[in-house]
Amino acid sequence: MSLLPRTIAEVAATLAFAAIAGGCGGEEFASCGAAVCGEAGTAGRAGAGGAGASGGAGGVAGSDGASAGAAGDAGATDGGSAADATSGFPRARVLDAFERVDGELGLSWLGNTDGYRVKNRRLEYVTGPGFAVLWHEPFAEEQEVFATLAAIDETQPEINIVLKAQELSDCELFEVMYAPNERKLQFNYCTAGEWHQVDSLPIELKAGDQLGARARAGARLDVFVNGVLAKGVDISAFPYHAGGGRIGVNCQTTGSGAVLAWDDFGGG
Repeated sequence: MSLLPRTIAEVAATLAFAAIAGGCGGEEFASCGAAVCGEAGTAGRAGAGGAGASGGAGGVAGSDGASAGAAGDAGATDGGSAADATSGFPRARVLDAFERVDGELGLSWLGNTDGYRVKNRRLEYVTGPGFAVLWHEPFAEEQEVFATLAAIDETQPEINIVLKAQELSDCELFEVMYAPNERKLQFNYCTAGEWHQVDSLPIELKAGDQLGARARAGARLDVFVNGVLAKGVDISAFPYHAGGGRIGVNCQTTGSGAVLAWDDFGGG
């Protein structure tokens, strides 16, 4: 007596049972038709911060098979949502490398442009209060700023980068400050004419080091030195933490003769 199905109905029933039991990705049913059983779900890809979900099971019918395949890819979404947001700094590009003749900063810069100049193919503080000089284009809530500290005067109190600046002044902004004379980073904001310190980090920086920061949604600021995370800072006390603004630099000096310079300024 033959063990093979004898009718079309029996053939369909047998294939449907095979699809349920093993899915259309199994070796036993590798040749099963797409009209009868759906493709097996693709295994979920691992996210940067966590493992992806397991692959979806094959469906019985073609339409269900498509759904099962999509379930496999959901693993990548779930794993990806846990991706490490502190990696890969900077992601933004260099906005000004100062590769031009000595002189004024140019139309791309706003704010205290009288206090800074392009000199020796870098941005240098030259005179007066070291109020902020800002890139002309504002950026969104999640933003980056970075610069190479090209010259650090170890007798001076501040050489800084600025983000989320609301006005063309030295207030209503957040600054990542390096204090050469104290060998530390300090994280401050100014609002309504008053400065407030959020946190600090003892560290010594040298000329040529890159200082950067990435503002993230949820009132977190990640601070980087040479592309490596140095500190995570809660900036929820800063009134504009959930908004955008301009990026730039500022400083504070004890008088004339201070040599403070930035190079390869970037962000976005």
